[in-house]
Amino acid sequence: MGDDNKEQKFLRDTAVIGIGNILSKGIVFLLIPIHTAMLTPAEYGASELIYNFVNLCLLIFSCSIADAGVRFALDASFSKAAVFSITIFLPVISSLFLVMAASVTGSFLEVAYLDYILLLYMLFALRESITQFFRGIGQLKTFSWLNILFAVSLLICNVIFLMCLDLKVRGYVYSFVTASIGVIAIGFYKLSKMYGLRFPDKKLMGQMLQYGIPLSFNAISAWVTSVSGRYFLAYFCSVAASGIYSAAYKFMMIIVVLVDVLQKSWQISAVQSYMDSDRNTFFSAVYKSLY
Repeated sequence: MGDDNKEQKFLRDTAVIGIGNILSKGIVFLLIPIHTAMLTPAEYGASELIYNFVNLCLLIFSCSIADAGVRFALDASFSKAAVFSITIFLPVISSLFLVMAASVTGSFLEVAYLDYILLLYMLFALRESITQFFRGIGQLKTFSWLNILFAVSLLICNVIFLMCLDLKVRGYVYSFVTASIGVIAIGFYKLSKMYGLRFPDKKLMGQMLQYGIPLSFNAISAWVTSVSGRYFLAYFCSVAASGIYSAAYKFMMIIVVLVDVLQKSWQISAVQSYMDSDRNTFFSAVYKSLY
């Protein structure tokens, strides 16, 4: 594939992922006035602390298996069916591990909203693995469509659970649960028809974990930099102060969305072009265009 074709493909991938990300994040952005109107600062702060703690658990216990799934699905030397089975198997196993750990430690360590955290962890891990796998097999339109579907479902559920039923923090959690289940059901149905499920290949699983675990440390560092301050605010000031800070921080996410789009599309092009003889020319052209 010539450099021009590669650059055109990179631009197409960026456009498809960008449309999905910007639309989905734009819809989620509409949740801010709903949350700030229907939840008190303390309730909104508690909701955001739950959400961010679940994301931290994902970084620690999922071993970035969704990112590994993309990388190995892009590589033609690995069976996509085997990779898919591992990306489903590990989130389920890590969820069961967390449930057992919580049952053991729950007798002497009280964690607020623990049931919500465990449920959201399992659903978030599966949703991330499934949607990202579509990116790994090159079905970027499906990947973007599922992200938009999740955002629309989340918006509708928030209207129902918060504005109509006034369920407060429970409504916040139920919205994520309902929207995630819908995306997981559709995505899993499509992928299981294509690849089925098999017992995980231990050697391949080891390779995927070897790839994913270092990414988890990098992601945890980013979480500490961008999110941990909310927990310090909640501890030293109040949960309400953390809620106000969380709402204001969402306006900064616009830049993060744009960078995330480029990273996702670049990963696809970089892996697919890695073995090409003209890869250095292509890589240089892209970096010069971006920077």
